[in-house]
Amino acid sequence: MRQLRTILRLRLQAKLNLRQIKTSLRLSLVAVQKICSKAETLDLDWPAIEELELHAKAFLIEMYFHNRCICQHVRQYHSGTTTVPAHMPGRHKKHHHGHQGD
Repeated sequence: MRQLRTILRLRLQAKLNLRQIKTSLRLSLVAVQKICSKAETLDLDWPAIEELELHAKAFLIEMYFHNRCICQHVRQYHSGTTTVPAHMPGRHKKHHHGHQGD
């Protein structure tokens, strides 16, 4: 998600609530909740998040924290979403699976 850092900055530094972030960035409340919840689970604060590094390679996007790779995603060059089915909630997987041949 391109606005990951912005969401976390608004939540952790600007102290906006989830609905304010949702409205400000025109995102779904669920997307904002997931990101903020994960940050809280990992006990991240804004100074720590500022230390994240994004490495965009030809076929891979990687995120590093203190020189350690913490996540990777295959880079897509086509338009549209790039959601990996493993990252989807259960009900979204069912919908996605049912419409793959459309």
